[in-house]
Amino acid sequence: MGATGSARVDHAFSLKKAMVYDPGNKKNLVVEGLVALVQNGTAGLAKVVNGTPQWWVAGPQRGFPSVDFALSAYRNLGDFKSGFDTVFPDYDSKKGVCWVTRGDQVMRFDFANDRVDKEKKRITSMWSGVPEGFKNGFDAALPNGESTVWLFKGKKCVKLTKADTDAPQFGDPEDIADEWKLNGSSKVPLIESGIDAAIHIPGTTKGYLFRGDRYVTCDVKAATVTVGAALIRTYWHGVPYLYPVPDCSIAVGKGGSISAPRYLCYGKYCVPVKAGREGLSIPAVEKPKLIEQAIPALKGTHFASGIDHACTFRSDNDLCNHLFRGGKHAEFKSQANAIGKLGPVPGKSSDKILGITPTVNSYRWVYDRKPDAVIQFPWESGYLYEKPWEDAGRPLRSSLQLHYTTLVVSEARRVFDLTIDSRGNLKRMNGPSVFNWEVEWPEDAGRT
Repeated sequence: MGATGSARVDHAFSLKKAMVYDPGNKKNLVVEGLVALVQNGTAGLAKVVNGTPQWWVAGPQRGFPSVDFALSAYRNLGDFKSGFDTVFPDYDSKKGVCWVTRGDQVMRFDFANDRVDKEKKRITSMWSGVPEGFKNGFDAALPNGESTVWLFKGKKCVKLTKADTDAPQFGDPEDIADEWKLNGSSKVPLIESGIDAAIHIPGTTKGYLFRGDRYVTCDVKAATVTVGAALIRTYWHGVPYLYPVPDCSIAVGKGGSISAPRYLCYGKYCVPVKAGREGLSIPAVEKPKLIEQAIPALKGTHFASGIDHACTFRSDNDLCNHLFRGGKHAEFKSQANAIGKLGPVPGKSSDKILGITPTVNSYRWVYDRKPDAVIQFPWESGYLYEKPWEDAGRPLRSSLQLHYTTLVVSEARRVFDLTIDSRGNLKRMNGPSVFNWEVEWPEDAGRT
């Protein structure tokens, strides 16, 4: 899809007790059982309730908070304020005190009280007996809920015991594939060459190892994998680069410009988006269905297996969707639920068209990916329009046209709002923020 950013979890950690800044009430909240997933400088945060992470938006309404924002409640992290590699409890009697590492540096920090408990040092200066291969830092850390922590680096892992003291003891490094087996017997191919991140859910024996776009479930006390590889996006949130950007959106059904249901389309699947939830991190949506099942009028048509691009305009008290796929074009009326004749793309436009004007008005501004320009559809005059999103990362990738605003996603996975001012000019209202439409697309979704 050409999007920037890594399709993996860069870092993950959990804290028994931590502070999180609440922008709504403009104050710090103390959270019992915090989970954080870090990806490309953004942080997805959750509070653990009855052993299950419950995700929330701790930053702007659009997108995810940056790591700096997520850590803004802390003033004494020093060099660690911009992020860290691993965090693991030393299980000191002071709840919330943890070891924090970044590269070859380590310090002990009280996350409940924003206080340095032991000043930063090199790992080899803080602890003795650090095995070769682990002296310059760790890829991930997985506590077991007591006084033991598993540290991971490359293909190796090592057990750290007596983590509740100033002098924890290191075991001998082992291959991850030999130590962490499925039900204690079978090697797990996903983690044989190493892991990206690991996390333990406070108050449980559950742990998770992440690699690429997948994860495995573990029993941290038994040091064994209990459930094999699964797609991260089927369970975890706060990792926007692991969720595909939809191909397009269309209006389907009655309700006109204001309330006609909008559907996001990705490959041969589509999903309705609940009004009022389009811009939040976890849209209230149903499970994706095949386009030909969800929209019977498209069954057996050129667009049953996918809609590459689309734009939607007002037309005689209805909404008319212009569908594009493989150089072909057809009109699909929302309320009439009827598709027109398949033919070539009209005018001089390419078939890579995104609708960018809200459907409240009759303007037909669209973005054409081929010339990277805003045009009036269909493109006949060659008129180009000024683009108000140069900092969002071009070209644009997808859009969701609503009544008063259009949400647009760039190839760089930045989402922002466009509207039309009183003079008919495009105007950006919010963003750009990190793309965040978390839809659980099936594994076989995508372009065909």
